[in-house]
Amino acid sequence: MIKKLIAPILALLIISSCKKPQDILLNMSDYPVKVGDQWIYQQTFHDFPKVDTTIITITAKTIYNNDSTVFQTHTTNDGITVDSGIIIMTASEYKYVPTDDYYALFDYTQLTFPVKTNSVWTGEDIYDTLRVVAFNQKITVLGNTYNNVIEIIRAQDGQQYFTSKDTLYICAQIGIIEVGEHVYTTPTKTVKLIGYQLH
Repeated sequence: MIKKLIAPILALLIISSCKKPQDILLNMSDYPVKVGDQWIYQQTFHDFPKVDTTIITITAKTIYNNDSTVFQTHTTNDGITVDSGIIIMTASEYKYVPTDDYYALFDYTQLTFPVKTNSVWTGEDIYDTLRVVAFNQKITVLGNTYNNVIEIIRAQDGQQYFTSKDTLYICAQIGIIEVGEHVYTTPTKTVKLIGYQLH
């Protein structure tokens, strides 16, 4: 009887040892968030022919007792202040929360760390789902080439939303390098990184 049990147990041990663990693509420490960090983006609006140069800068930092850190941001479109959203960092999450959804560079965006090869997580609410669909990509944005890029699909589908699908491209140690926003299948806005200055 014991001999009969040994073979299945050994087989299970071999199978479990051969399972490849999820590869970590992005840790909290890989995502740059420091006072003075600045990113310059090109925003193209597809519903009317308009291209803006948008600069987002982290201006202040506050640490709270519950181990969360809040960063103040300042955003300008072609030199005009349009938003002053916040970034909330916890032990496992990054949240960008705009104060003005219309003029904000990005919608409410949440990353849950560590980001792995098949990570799926919920964003702003139960209708907001983010999923890693590709990784280790080489992407060229406005003439600049980035390696080891992660592609994330964000789908929003629910009673209070238009059905939308955004594509985010994220590079470790840099942040978001490109976003494509859609309502249904119609592109509405594209955001592309022009340059950045990190501390």
